[in-house]
Amino acid sequence: MLAGAQPSVALGRDMTVLKEMMERTERRIETELEDQPCVKASLLKTLSEAYRQLDMFPKAEALGRESLRLANLAHGQEHQHTLESMLSLAGIIPYVGKLSEAREIQKKAIGIAERLHGPASKQAAEAHGDYAETLRQANERAESERESLHAIEILRQLNEPELLGLSLNTLAGTYYARGDFKQAAGLMREAT
Repeated sequence: MLAGAQPSVALGRDMTVLKEMMERTERRIETELEDQPCVKASLLKTLSEAYRQLDMFPKAEALGRESLRLANLAHGQEHQHTLESMLSLAGIIPYVGKLSEAREIQKKAIGIAERLHGPASKQAAEAHGDYAETLRQANERAESERESLHAIEILRQLNEPELLGLSLNTLAGTYYARGDFKQAAGLMREAT
């Protein structure tokens, strides 16, 4: 159903075609999966992330919120699928001016990730890294630095290079914003 819904599939094509495909997919999800909230939540999360990649943030937010509502309904809050929907929504809503709400969702997500997977897990590190990025966007540099360093420590121990690179870039952005260009450049080199 969503094989062609990712924006990267439409590289070099008319974006109108992609948007029409995504709208048709959304209608199918709504009508064909009414009695399957788990599947519907997962597909809506994927679709919301695709809208985010197209910078269609209000649509991405609406679908992300519905995905989270359905995941909560189907699984409860203390579940991996709900956690994923929370993190996805929290990554979207800063683009519509809701940094404060994103921070609250991410703080909750950190607690859930730590309870589900442990405080030194990949999932907890990812939640800390996402929170650090939101704090960086809000110019809360000291707290962003602490969260980034915490995520980096976990990810180095787990040997997770992709997520480590993201956290290193967030920390580099924090250092750059405060004028520490040398340290920022070193982190960016390490991230690549």
